[in-house]
Amino acid sequence: MNNVEEATGSSSSTSSTFQSKTKATKPDFKLKYTIQGHTKSISCVKFSPNGRWLLSASADGIAKIWDVNNGFVFLRSLTGHKLGLSDASWSPDSKYICTASDDKTVGIWDSETGEQLKVLKGHKNYVFCCTFSPQANMIASGSFDEDVILWDVKTGKILKTIQAHSETVSSVQFNRDGTVLVTSSHDGSIRIWDTSTAKILFTLLIESNKPPIVSYCSFSPNGKYVLAGTLDSKLRLWNYSDNKVMKTYEGHINQKYCLFSAFCSGRWVVSGSEDNAIYLWDLQSKEVLQRLEGHTDTVLAIACHPTENIIASGSIDKDPTIKIWKM
Repeated sequence: MNNVEEATGSSSSTSSTFQSKTKATKPDFKLKYTIQGHTKSISCVKFSPNGRWLLSASADGIAKIWDVNNGFVFLRSLTGHKLGLSDASWSPDSKYICTASDDKTVGIWDSETGEQLKVLKGHKNYVFCCTFSPQANMIASGSFDEDVILWDVKTGKILKTIQAHSETVSSVQFNRDGTVLVTSSHDGSIRIWDTSTAKILFTLLIESNKPPIVSYCSFSPNGKYVLAGTLDSKLRLWNYSDNKVMKTYEGHINQKYCLFSAFCSGRWVVSGSEDNAIYLWDLQSKEVLQRLEGHTDTVLAIACHPTENIIASGSIDKDPTIKIWKM
């Protein structure tokens, strides 16, 4: 089977519908803005679900919010963590933000005031990833301590601690109705969990004597597939219920860092790369359609705007900048 059902639509969408959309537009992104404001590596960039703001988090321990509709001008900083940030996430209503820090805590923030509302303590090592549930009543976080913790947002208390993997947890994400959670790890595995019971539903493992580190994974918007990046310079699109790799995307370099990847505009797969570029693939044909150059160090962070053809990217070390690319 060569085609996958439209990963960004409902489960009833057909691959033929997807292909007609794919042929309609080829990506032609150009650099629009370069944003400076962080003093160390950009660890993640995330557009708010309502599309109005861009969130950036950095190894400098600060998260910042930028105004999308007014030329990405700076709005406010979220300050309070004692060490660097590895991840940050918006609540579905764009009102709240959670942050994952090397100080072993998860922060919850009011996005409109920048006030820190809660500090969640329970991990025993650096917190590497965090995400809100679709109902915004839970946060999931993953850590170097190999655990995933589910938190009650209202009380800040731990709901469940899951001994999820045998090495660092590199990403966590809920599906669109919050019934399942996907996690990935440096141990080479991807796991799908039942959110209510914390039981493993599926384990995805690349067939190899030593499976490569899984650096990042996320559900497709329709929840049927998982896109996973691995430190063998490949992105794989899994049909997780069948434990099958449907597509493999290659061309970028990913051998050292945990790079973010994303679905973009319902047609493309996007990832940063260790050759300082951004790659866009056709989701169906796996062809590299565009390579964006402009950063001068590894592009770690990638995000696609929820409704417009806009990509945000963030780089590390020698180039702690955010770049905005538009069609």
